[in-house]
Amino acid sequence: MSGIAAVVDWGANSGRVSRSLPILRNRLRHRGAREPECWQDDRVGLLRFGGPEPASPATASLQLREGGPVLTGDLALTNGPALAEETRNRYQGDSVALLDAFDRWGEDAVSRLEGEFAFALWVPASQTLYAVRDRFGIRPLAFSRDPHGLRISSEPAALTGPNAAIDEIWVAQFLGGQNFSETRTPFSGVERLAPGHVLIARKDMYSVRQWWQLAPRVLPAKEAPDALAGALEAAVAERMTDKTGTLLSGGLDSSALTCLAARTTKRRITAYSLRYEALPELDEGPFISAVRSTGNISGVDIYPRLGEGFAAADMLFEEQGFPVMAPNLATLRQGLEHAARQGMRGLIDGHGGDEVVGAGTWHFETLARLHRWGALWRLLQNHDRFSHVSEGRHTLLLLASQHAPWPIRSLLRLGKKPSDTSAWRDLVDRGLADRSALVERVNAALARCHAGLPAQARRHASVMVNPATSDGFEILDRSASRAGVQLHFPFYDRRVVEICLGSSDADKIADGVPRALLRNAMRGILPEVVRCRRDKTDFMAELERSYAADPGGHFKAYRKGFPERLEGYVDPDGLARTIRFLDGAAERPEALMKLSRVYWLDRWLERREKTKTTKVEACLE
Repeated sequence: MSGIAAVVDWGANSGRVSRSLPILRNRLRHRGAREPECWQDDRVGLLRFGGPEPASPATASLQLREGGPVLTGDLALTNGPALAEETRNRYQGDSVALLDAFDRWGEDAVSRLEGEFAFALWVPASQTLYAVRDRFGIRPLAFSRDPHGLRISSEPAALTGPNAAIDEIWVAQFLGGQNFSETRTPFSGVERLAPGHVLIARKDMYSVRQWWQLAPRVLPAKEAPDALAGALEAAVAERMTDKTGTLLSGGLDSSALTCLAARTTKRRITAYSLRYEALPELDEGPFISAVRSTGNISGVDIYPRLGEGFAAADMLFEEQGFPVMAPNLATLRQGLEHAARQGMRGLIDGHGGDEVVGAGTWHFETLARLHRWGALWRLLQNHDRFSHVSEGRHTLLLLASQHAPWPIRSLLRLGKKPSDTSAWRDLVDRGLADRSALVERVNAALARCHAGLPAQARRHASVMVNPATSDGFEILDRSASRAGVQLHFPFYDRRVVEICLGSSDADKIADGVPRALLRNAMRGILPEVVRCRRDKTDFMAELERSYAADPGGHFKAYRKGFPERLEGYVDPDGLARTIRFLDGAAERPEALMKLSRVYWLDRWLERREKTKTTKVEACLE
């Protein structure tokens, strides 16, 4: 748990800094177990929130020398000691290493940083503020600005108040399930700094620029698995401490990280697993047991309360600040709290493994475009055999209807209804969709997503890193901070990402086996029953259980009538169609996800109405 806040007042004598810092300290107090470190003068104030252990004199200092740069950072650098060595200084913590690096290289120091970080750095000599966010947005950073100054926070909601105007473009994005912006928040005037970007502000100048660009590392196919295994093991080792455990679900990703963690330390690591006695279809006990049996692992089973996905809405909004889509957050939160009570300060999480490694199934379409139908059919058959499914014939016909020569395409399309390409925006009020230029924004985001990468890498890159990537990290960060732990994500280590992106699509699904690169990398490390597992648990059963619980009867109410507070945001006909789709087996999962978005928006608007009339809160200027 950690966090930052900063206030800059270009007027210097208005008292804005002194009035704003206590408000931010109060709103972010859950991000630190002790009083935050503070640095302040007439123009600038910086806060840094940290864990329960008292900081050493060196690491507690936000400034190394009188008149020098001042830093507040949410830092988990994986190369802090190496930075100190490069600057010929003794390593005294990440903050000192970063300040020394900035002294030596200035703004160019940013590109030398590795790991997970967000920070604000004030340079008194030039009266300049730098705000920086790591490559993938693992650590959060939001800001708001006006002609008089700038405010920075680890959480967007801390920069606003109960009467803040809603950004309706963000609402359209949320309801449509299309995250096209890395910078928007629900609050008008509050932005997120995009991952891999730096904000530079002076009294007469403000700019945001990209300091890092995703790029593949291309290796020979025979070398890639060993390189991935080495990079992933290093990424895990750099994030392990005596008070770091792992989250072990039994899936390929969390199992790989847990086994690697056990190899990197002499002590027995603690692996926390959520178990589901009441929903045996979700329980991955055999795979969890197989991983634990490899040695040097102490397993802890956690049996969460189920069916609470829509319960305790007030608690979720206190934690997140606004509506989010995270159906399993209620059960995950219980696991995080359990680990924190046992003294854990950090947890290794396999989140993002699917996206970073890549299933490689998009290679099917590549073969179809090249008209390599024989190779495609063989690959589909192998995929069916490995995954124990029978989808090859359907996939072949679908791709042929799109990419085969015209006479064959026209025959395959006979009698078929064209797909509804507008279904994703069915819930968005038509006027809102027009005002927000929703379709145009989504199409523009798709067109520019990693446009500078080679065609082969671009498809995978768009899955690996997109606006939803940092959204997910921010949701997890806010939940973990409330629980009292810090999550770490080795799959989003730069070295791991570059190796996976550089691997060819064919190698990612070699012999029809999805995620073949990771499976090959984990040979001899993972138990074979896990390394070669064909299935992936579907947690829709927990969402179904939560929906059936229907706390407050909101879902029943949607069947009876349209809530007035949703007018202008949700399309009434779209909501009615979504409710009807709940009765169809094929459409039900997607309909439940859509209805979840309506529920969380509805509850948030309801909460805002109550807060406006019952809560008096100090506001940031």
